[in-house]
Amino acid sequence: MKRSLIATTLGWLCLASTLSADVTFTYPGSGTEVAPDKICIAGSFNEWNETAWAMQPDDRGGWSYTADIADGEYEYKFVLYRPGHEVEWTYDPTNNAYTPSGIGGYNSYLKVLNGDVALFGEDEVEVFTWDDKVHAFAELVGDFNDWNVGGLPLRQEPDGAWRIRLNVEPPISYKFYVDQVWEHDPSSPKVSDGYGGFNSLRVPAADGDPGITASSTDDDVIAAAKSGKITQEMLRDHAENISREGHYERSIRILGDGSAQADPANRARACLQAAETHRRFGNLALAGQAWEYALRNGATGGERRHALCELGKYRLYTEKNPRGARNIYLEVLQMAADSRERASAHYDLGRTYALEQNWSGALTEFQRSLDEAPSPQGSDLKWMQFCMDLRMAHGEALYNVGQYGRARKSFQDAIASNPWEDNQYSQAAQDWISRCDTALRQSKGG
Repeated sequence: MKRSLIATTLGWLCLASTLSADVTFTYPGSGTEVAPDKICIAGSFNEWNETAWAMQPDDRGGWSYTADIADGEYEYKFVLYRPGHEVEWTYDPTNNAYTPSGIGGYNSYLKVLNGDVALFGEDEVEVFTWDDKVHAFAELVGDFNDWNVGGLPLRQEPDGAWRIRLNVEPPISYKFYVDQVWEHDPSSPKVSDGYGGFNSLRVPAADGDPGITASSTDDDVIAAAKSGKITQEMLRDHAENISREGHYERSIRILGDGSAQADPANRARACLQAAETHRRFGNLALAGQAWEYALRNGATGGERRHALCELGKYRLYTEKNPRGARNIYLEVLQMAADSRERASAHYDLGRTYALEQNWSGALTEFQRSLDEAPSPQGSDLKWMQFCMDLRMAHGEALYNVGQYGRARKSFQDAIASNPWEDNQYSQAAQDWISRCDTALRQSKGG
């Protein structure tokens, strides 16, 4: 005796027997697209024959096809033929379960068990839920599909929530794309997305362990990294997210204890990444703290020099603390590996004296910088810019110690080295030359 079952969640009508089910596939009509004149179903149940199972149109503009399918798990797609269009392979719009195709995309996913169409449980596939009933459209995007929008839509189920069932193996990072807005899954922990926002993290569960959730502790994350439940990249992303919130000691502990090699450089690197993020979004006080933490926790070589230079700028220009900045730039000078780095360090030292209006000290450092600085070569615009700034600062220091003639020459050199015509640097230098000429006339009594 056969029995009838309507699987409303998947949208199929199933007339079930012991070993197989009569499964009715449906494709709803749409008034917003070029209507297909033929739709077929191709999948692992019919050896991917794209013409064998032809759906029949109904009087409401929809399509349907019923097939007797044996117990098992299957993947499939609908094949749409539209007049004047290329053949389109698409998902079953009434099914919110998907599995990787093995060639870079996804197929719809069907399970027949004991003669019924079965809903995949959370122990079989990853179930993602966006529990908001007011939105018009939601889809799942993540590292499993190269962050491509437009591929994996969620379906609104009878309880009003949007869900998708995906046959993928965690760990994965992902987001919901809801009405063209990126949303984090509030039920999952957050990791940095590298652009000032967050991704959600799904970690495998096993042996009664729920995995990593939004309430997981730092020790949970460290243990997950050591056991391989999350990747080292995810560990670093999590640590970066923690440091971006200003919790640098926690970030350092997570990286140091959870890293497979316990690489100390990871600790400093996480702080440098956090500092760059803070600076990009205007959080200069937190950026300054992050640079300090990078220095305290083992930054070496070029990373240490970078942290020192950035912290020096913060001390000088944001905190207006020239003495603190000077101590930093003295270490930068000791680390300098070539004439450019020495010229840059002397220039920065000169700026600390200039902020104190100690023009003799500033002039000494700017002159040392000029003596070290190699001439710009080719199209090295960044170094050209530095040399122009240096000549302008040197000229200002000369002017303020009363050496107007030399100051005038320095400003003239700045104009001559300017590769851009009629810009603000040349105009500023010309203004200083006028001030020098006035001072020279007054000094001569004319």
